[in-house]
Amino acid sequence: MMRVSVIVTIIVIAACLSGRVFAVAVHASVSDQNGQPVHGAVISLRPLKETAAVNHANTSVIDQRGRAFVPQVIAVATGTNVEFPNSDEMRHHVYSFSKSKRFELKLYSDQSKPSVLFDKPGLVTMGCNIHDWMRGYVYVLDEPYFSVSDESGDVWLDLPAGKYSMVARHPRQKADVESEVLVKDDRDADYTVTVHISTKGELPPQTEPAGGFSAY
Repeated sequence: MMRVSVIVTIIVIAACLSGRVFAVAVHASVSDQNGQPVHGAVISLRPLKETAAVNHANTSVIDQRGRAFVPQVIAVATGTNVEFPNSDEMRHHVYSFSKSKRFELKLYSDQSKPSVLFDKPGLVTMGCNIHDWMRGYVYVLDEPYFSVSDESGDVWLDLPAGKYSMVARHPRQKADVESEVLVKDDRDADYTVTVHISTKGELPPQTEPAGGFSAY
């Protein structure tokens, strides 16, 4: 896989129950080549040895508020239904031409919650036929553990001890980057792993351009 310029720092701290370690809190701090936090990066991990299945929610939500997708980036397990409520006082027309999922939710308003089944792994990029600046992203993943970085570039995951293949993804990067991460069964563990990936910049802003549409 291609190398880029985002640094993912992982600090691992073990959690225990009745003296036995059962999970590890993994903190990933995602920053770019300039040391700035990266929002909307997806960190996913797959154990290199077979483990128990992980149960994920069957439904996720992307709202439309202030003529923007909220949140702008989500990660879901393959087979998840994503609801698209419209909290704006205008109609939206959500669509995607992505290979992983092509769909169209024609003009609708109010708090109706049309949903879409995301049944193939990959990145799905969405737009609105009415408001061209709206851009949203759904990462559909087969990996059992994943999360999305917040505005501070932070990601938290709870993992069993073991060795993992970790993938860092971002809508603005050309290629995914994979590395191995060892999560120790040790309550005193505290170490850092770095992964270098490359992006073309931040997520596109979902702000109405000057002279743009105000209500539809």
